[in-house]
Amino acid sequence: MSGCLIKGNVIIFKGIQKQEPKVTIRFNDSEFSYVSTSSFQSDDSVLNKSFELLPSIYCTIKKRWDDDIFTRYYNEYKDTNNFIKKLFITLSILIIKYRFNNQSVEIILEVRNKRDNIEILEGVFKNTTSRFKNKDESLYEKIENDKNESCYRGSDPRGMYVDTKKVFYPTTMGGGAGRCVVWDIFQTLDLMNTFKEDYKVFDVETMLEGSSYNEGILELCSNYGTCGYLLEKFKSDSYCTSEELYDQIELIEYKGHYFPHEGKHRVCIAKRFKIPKIYAKVTKSINIEKRQIDKDANSISIKNNYTRKIGENDILNAYYKVFRDIGLEDENVRYITEEGLSDAEVINYIEKTTKKSLLELSKEVAKKEKDDI
Repeated sequence: MSGCLIKGNVIIFKGIQKQEPKVTIRFNDSEFSYVSTSSFQSDDSVLNKSFELLPSIYCTIKKRWDDDIFTRYYNEYKDTNNFIKKLFITLSILIIKYRFNNQSVEIILEVRNKRDNIEILEGVFKNTTSRFKNKDESLYEKIENDKNESCYRGSDPRGMYVDTKKVFYPTTMGGGAGRCVVWDIFQTLDLMNTFKEDYKVFDVETMLEGSSYNEGILELCSNYGTCGYLLEKFKSDSYCTSEELYDQIELIEYKGHYFPHEGKHRVCIAKRFKIPKIYAKVTKSINIEKRQIDKDANSISIKNNYTRKIGENDILNAYYKVFRDIGLEDENVRYITEEGLSDAEVINYIEKTTKKSLLELSKEVAKKEKDDI
């Protein structure tokens, strides 16, 4: 008999050895399927003891006999020449095999992580049932997912003023760290790296959103080359929006919200410095219909198809390393995820804990990397 019991943030899957519970964990952009208790691999995994499987997700495998019991009996069988002892071991194996296969099994997952996107499902592959989500989607995630699951067509673009509060931050930026001082700082500290496969503290959108509340970073932006120039133009209402010029801002509208298509640096500056409205060429999404999903297909897709297999230990090690490298202790790292700090709070917590600004930390890392060459 199998089943699932949920107590707050603790999910308990029950079964017996010959019909072990099957579990799927979705962690940000990665998915892990467990067809047996032996699938739960970790450097610290010990039977009947809690271990950290993924960042602030603790796992306990409860059962009486471990999977290596037959190996131990077989080795003992090989190492003896005594016929009576061999017979006794053979009978013991038959008895233990029955008991082993019918022993009760529990997979206990305690999800303390309130920051990353985590979903626990019963079953594996296409045959799954969602049992637990650690948090609600952000507004951006909700609108983006709805947009991706819908069919629509774009209207003819037209110029109009748009409330910047309804415009999302960009998810990509032309030129990357070469044209954005914020990107440069976060990439140097490995807090945001678009090529990073294992654990990302921030993506582009959350980096821009979270850092927009930090006075020190805003000051850097206001004095940084083109960004400072654009800010002055926006403030003086002298930003040029002529149709034929390259600096036209283009937005995609979807259900009252706007996604940047062109002019992403300009959108970022306007939002960061609370410019009330911007003039943009807007393409509206019309004739919106829910996309028909093949019932035989898995309805939830994982964003990244990695070129190499990413394991739980890859994510767990990268999670601790990125914060250790900038001076945080492991208890500080767990505080960030288990308290569910917002993106802005993470930045402030790092600066408060290290007693250094992100700019100072990035300069130290850059100098160390240069000295190590």
